[in-house]
Amino acid sequence: MADKTGHVARLKGSLLISRDFGILVVALMVVSLGFGLLAPIIPDLARKLGITDGAMGGIFALFAVAYVLAMPPSGYLTDRLGRKTMLISGIAIFGCTTLMLAFITDALQFAILRSLEGVGAAMTAPSAFALVIDLVPEEKRATAMGVEGTAQVLGIFGGPAVGGFVAGEINFYYPFYVGAALAFICCIIVYMVKEPPVKMHQEHPSLLTMFGAWKRNVEENRKLVALTARGLVMGVVQGLWNLGLILFWYDRIGMTYTEVGIAISIGTAVMASGTIYFGTLADKHGKMPFILVGGALMASGLGVMAFAQELIHVYLLMIV
Repeated sequence: MADKTGHVARLKGSLLISRDFGILVVALMVVSLGFGLLAPIIPDLARKLGITDGAMGGIFALFAVAYVLAMPPSGYLTDRLGRKTMLISGIAIFGCTTLMLAFITDALQFAILRSLEGVGAAMTAPSAFALVIDLVPEEKRATAMGVEGTAQVLGIFGGPAVGGFVAGEINFYYPFYVGAALAFICCIIVYMVKEPPVKMHQEHPSLLTMFGAWKRNVEENRKLVALTARGLVMGVVQGLWNLGLILFWYDRIGMTYTEVGIAISIGTAVMASGTIYFGTLADKHGKMPFILVGGALMASGLGVMAFAQELIHVYLLMIV
């Protein structure tokens, strides 16, 4: 009983690092929930618009491309305009694009909105990270990062199941309305955060300064180019993999929106629960074995998924 009380007390203490940090955590969980709502239904929305599966893949890749290209200037603008301003702007873009997705009529509109979603996500990521750093004392930042990451995972974990249920049992377009509403509510919540003043390290920084620093780092370590390219490729591949998997579930297994949402949530929950544990083991025993074993498990699960015939098979393979 004492151990349980101690765990609760530590969790409460983590959330109450500061009033503003607690507000920010709630906001990030809300917007993550809204983002996850759309995962089970976006591919079917594209089909309702008459978009072919091939064209759909290209449009989905636009999100990752826009995200990667917008990330550097977003980081720069976060320092120039303020963390809270950029965070609210990014979330507002997500809210607007989510709402407009319910009213689009062709592939071009879909492609534009997917690109804008990527820009909004790029604006949100560095500003949220920087705001946590600003709000939390240095000795508590590791704990704060863990709490922030957990809050976002909880939102992403719950979103697909809720979105699939709402689309399947109530109305296909309701998740877009709910997701937009959550984003706008999140903007209001973030507005209540009191942003501390930030001292600039350079009197007149510019975007060119940032790219110049990146170039110097590349000259010192050529691996940076490979890592940057890897991030772009992995983002595109992961998006296409998720798209193909969802379409397979719809076409070959006949899963409903609710069932697809639950499957995505299961995969997200298992991944989130194992990340910290296996990360600790990787630090202790070496990263390469876990990279190889993890990659082999993912490849095996994907290969076996092609032979899945029932819903229970999908759920079990998502655990793998």
